[in-house]
Amino acid sequence: MKLHGWFFSPVMVLVLSFSGTGQALAQSGTVRYDITVANTWSEATHPGVFPANVGPHFSIMAFLAHSEQYTLWAPGQLASPAVKQMAETGDLIKYQADAQAAISAGDASWSWWNFLTNPSTSWTVTLLDMDDTHPLLSIMSMIGPSPDWFVGVSGLDLRENGIWRNKVVVDIFTYDAGTRSAEAFELFGPLENPPKPISLLDNVLLPGNIPLGSFTFELATPFLEGDMDHDGFVGIEDLNFVLGNWNQTVPAGNQVRGDITGDGFVGIEDLNLILGNWNAGTPPPPEALSNVPEPATAALLGFGVFMISRRRLTYPGKSVRVSARLASQGPD
Repeated sequence: MKLHGWFFSPVMVLVLSFSGTGQALAQSGTVRYDITVANTWSEATHPGVFPANVGPHFSIMAFLAHSEQYTLWAPGQLASPAVKQMAETGDLIKYQADAQAAISAGDASWSWWNFLTNPSTSWTVTLLDMDDTHPLLSIMSMIGPSPDWFVGVSGLDLRENGIWRNKVVVDIFTYDAGTRSAEAFELFGPLENPPKPISLLDNVLLPGNIPLGSFTFELATPFLEGDMDHDGFVGIEDLNFVLGNWNQTVPAGNQVRGDITGDGFVGIEDLNLILGNWNAGTPPPPEALSNVPEPATAALLGFGVFMISRRRLTYPGKSVRVSARLASQGPD
């Protein structure tokens, strides 16, 4: 990626000469999280009632990133046909259809699912990007075997006061979908008529105050302010995101379009966030530095802040990494 069409500006030199350390937080836009699912359900956590003889497990686990206007499931609400199917059988066919409809309507950004999780095991995976438009994460997985019990989280916000958190740990508790009345580790049983709202399960087999494990969410790379390409370093690549979209109105929080501040406009505030953290982080390897100027030359990158609106900069684009399956692709 290269810079094109610069003019000299002494004022810009002063701004570029300012340095800062940056904060390891993502202020807005898109971030990527690793998630670790730990199933600690065992005879040690549930002595005398752990169903070792029936092959206990978490079934295929569904993940959905969605907006604040969308709800996949929630305590106090009746289970949708998709949630009922998942809780009773572990099947995600109806969920997949609902998730794809939500994505198509703009209410969700992606859906993903993974393999079953046996007791006393854990796994870690990198999720697709979370963004400010779809900042909530809902998860659900049937407890197998059971009548209609499942684990998950509903509408988890990984931000705090609008800032993406570096690490979030959530206990895994069990919920009753309210569609079956049986109280045993076996499939189906009598239907609830009428169905009851989803509620935290609290019985002899699965007491409501004892978690079955945990979800841990960690930023794949703790972000620096101004690190727009998420490579752990604030430099020329990040500057190009802003300069390539200078004075433009863009979707709010879209860092690929240069909006670091999330106000929907690419201007001096976005530029200052990059310049205030210039050279913060870990530089890329030497083979990636062919287009990066020396520090002294960086001060001369001020060619044209006042003229930039008169001469459009070319921006060749940047690939977006994808690390999880979309709803339309289905499980492996």
